[in-house]
Amino acid sequence: PWARLPGAAPAGAPMVAAARLLERYAGAGGSYRHLDLLLEGVRAADHAWPRLRCKLAVNGTRPVLEFRQRPDWPVIFEHWPQTPADAAGPYLHLTEDLLVGGFAATLATDRDRATLATVLRLLPAVVAATARDATTDPDDYEGWIAAARRLAATLPG
Repeated sequence: PWARLPGAAPAGAPMVAAARLLERYAGAGGSYRHLDLLLEGVRAADHAWPRLRCKLAVNGTRPVLEFRQRPDWPVIFEHWPQTPADAAGPYLHLTEDLLVGGFAATLATDRDRATLATVLRLLPAVVAATARDATTDPDDYEGWIAAARRLAATLPG
């Protein structure tokens, strides 16, 4: 099911029309888990994206934002950064340390930097709207929101 998010926001503020949980995954032992999220109708300032997709993962206690460069994923970046690849293709794992360390400045274009900033700004609201489909445990739900907030807090200002 799609979660409809509130549409009213200050001019230029990031907005998402709808978000959906595609998958909840928990590895054996529970040290790794993720929410696979699809966002539709995303807008921020002069930018618009029909669809964006990311995974919010928790590896141990560390939140990680994952993007993939795959045919079945929307194009995230105009210029995909140099990243490792696995059997599913190139991926980008962003931790708090990388984000605080200025990773966004290494992206090639203003649009790519805006894409990352927009996803990070929207992440807590998107997770709050979609994590109810992933868990009925209040502590688990709050844990997902806390992970999203930790990554969003890496944004300057």
